[in-house]
Amino acid sequence: MTKEEAVELLDRLVVDKTGNRLTDVQRLVFCNCWLPSRNSYEEIANTYGYSATYLKQDVGPKLWKLISEVCGEKVKKTNFKAILERQLGKIEIDVVDSRKIVT
Repeated sequence: MTKEEAVELLDRLVVDKTGNRLTDVQRLVFCNCWLPSRNSYEEIANTYGYSATYLKQDVGPKLWKLISEVCGEKVKKTNFKAILERQLGKIEIDVVDSRKIVT
């Protein structure tokens, strides 16, 4: 799954669960954490002009908590990729199952 596919999947899951979309700063953190280099909060802050403390103590923890809530699993910066891939698999299974019911 690409970074773009992952953030769109997450945004769709968040909208379905909460009615709200991801904020720009949540998308920024998510996308930078998705990278193979897994940018640190400090690197993200320096690149995009945010406070590292704000990202590390506010945006990051709230983002991982939100993803945990919408996915039904404990999410951390280190395991969120695997959890989202499982969520994508569940969605694909649901689509296949619903097609079987319709036909």
